[in-house]
Amino acid sequence: MLENPVMEERRQDRLGRFCLPGSDISMMRITEGMLLLGAFLLSVLLLCFGNSAVFPLGVVDFVFFSALAFFCSLYRPGWAFLLFISLLPFEMIDLSSDILPLSIRPYQLLGSILILSIVIRFVTHRLPFLLMRFRWFDVLPIVFGVGGLLSIGFAPDGAGAAKQSVVALSFVALYFLSRQFLGEVRDVRRVMPFLLLASASTALFSLWQSMRFTEGLVSFEVMPGRPNAFFSEPDWLGMFCIAAGSMALALLFYVLHERSVEGDLPKHASGEQRPYSRQLASFLCRYSNGLLLLSCFLFLTLSLLGLLLTVARSAWAGFAFSLPLFLLLLLWARAWHPRFWYWKRLLKGVLLVVSSGVAAIFVIAGFHLTTFDLTDRAGSAASGQQRITVSCDTPTVLLESIADISELSSYGCRFIRLEAIDAEQAAGKFIGTVSRPDPSIEARRVISRTTFETLRSHWLFGIGWGSIGNILGTDDRGASLNASNAFLEAWLGGGLISGLSFLVLWILIPIFALRTFFARGGELERVTLRSVAVFFLVSWIGFTVFNVFNSGVLLGFVWVWLGGIGIIAGRGK
Repeated sequence: MLENPVMEERRQDRLGRFCLPGSDISMMRITEGMLLLGAFLLSVLLLCFGNSAVFPLGVVDFVFFSALAFFCSLYRPGWAFLLFISLLPFEMIDLSSDILPLSIRPYQLLGSILILSIVIRFVTHRLPFLLMRFRWFDVLPIVFGVGGLLSIGFAPDGAGAAKQSVVALSFVALYFLSRQFLGEVRDVRRVMPFLLLASASTALFSLWQSMRFTEGLVSFEVMPGRPNAFFSEPDWLGMFCIAAGSMALALLFYVLHERSVEGDLPKHASGEQRPYSRQLASFLCRYSNGLLLLSCFLFLTLSLLGLLLTVARSAWAGFAFSLPLFLLLLLWARAWHPRFWYWKRLLKGVLLVVSSGVAAIFVIAGFHLTTFDLTDRAGSAASGQQRITVSCDTPTVLLESIADISELSSYGCRFIRLEAIDAEQAAGKFIGTVSRPDPSIEARRVISRTTFETLRSHWLFGIGWGSIGNILGTDDRGASLNASNAFLEAWLGGGLISGLSFLVLWILIPIFALRTFFARGGELERVTLRSVAVFFLVSWIGFTVFNVFNSGVLLGFVWVWLGGIGIIAGRGK
């Protein structure tokens, strides 16, 4: 029985996810450029109005922009997905109006509308691409969402748990949306410019926040002196910077492992070069390779700037642990004997990474972008001691360290925050520093102890997603605390089945990535696939270390990252 010719064309042309089959390549590139420009302008608008009274939107405005997004998604679902990717960092902006009981972020609105448009086009038989092939691991996100629904009946706050369970289900939907559009390497090539745009805009905004704070101007920071960009906390920005830095390292891997121009230039059927000379091609290749290395350097430096300025030690540790793995992957040459390893490429990679780190530190120091002592901040993770600023009535010789800030009163001193230094100096106060036990470390110990005690009595169904703050309490800003561990958070919020399904899905990422990295194939395809595998491996190490001390379960870019598992999972042959 012969297959439908139309469906066969769609199967062969997987680009239908992002454009209609048969589109001209040059027109596709022009369209992508226009989409990228549109994504940039949209990011600028959200940035400008994000900290104003514009959001949340009124009912009329919300309906208008939702309808506009719907018709755009219905017209070109692939284009809408690319815009969706560029909106992933905007966690702080709430678009919801009074007609919605939940807050909704820009990427959640566009993602839900995009899913609706795909359903409509599928029902009307006008979908320009095939739906994703359901794989066995796709059951895991579903189980994760079901666990949250089951936990509602065992939650101390049933209404809050039901509300947050819907939020958790929305992230499961984003996983399947990403699975639909991220299934092959060519999809990565299309999505990459929009990921880079999102990462660069986020890092640049964090730099702007730091500059504004050090100048004593309004910086819209949640925690003074620590930029959070579009995220609700600096720690989430730190995790996003890990992803951005991992992309930079994956691009560096690709550039350093790309074949020479003689092997990479496309050929005609006759075997001749395309209509440009070998000399010109060699010239362009030589300088394009240098430009690509420069781009990797700049993007990695920008990512490190954002990462350092967050002062998020768990994010620092995550990225630091991922670097040795990247260098090992860069060195590997499909042979165990060191004589066959890529030592020169390793040296180039080390020089570029070190140069980016040094450049980031010099920029921070030269422009005074932070009031934190980064060295002391890094050392405090190991020592357990935190350096704090104190204001004294008279010049006073303080002890090197104290057990509690209550001891300061005996010296005529008091603890102050960084933003109050200028005011205290203007008032004639003496400003000094002293060490104390890091309260965040002790707070994490208390949270861990409370989490495990709660899980002993609620190990099967948990306590519901909306009830975790009721058990763990709130911080000094009034925000609900989380379990400070993503895997315990999933267990606590959705019960055992949510915790296990999330953990298994998380562990599958490095397994599939390693298999992809060592897979055989055509040279150019192999380098591209290995670069994608490098991104997943490096980011997985960084994310895992980070989420041991934080809980980034309910973040949009995390579930898009998980949804990219289809790229490295193989074709199921």
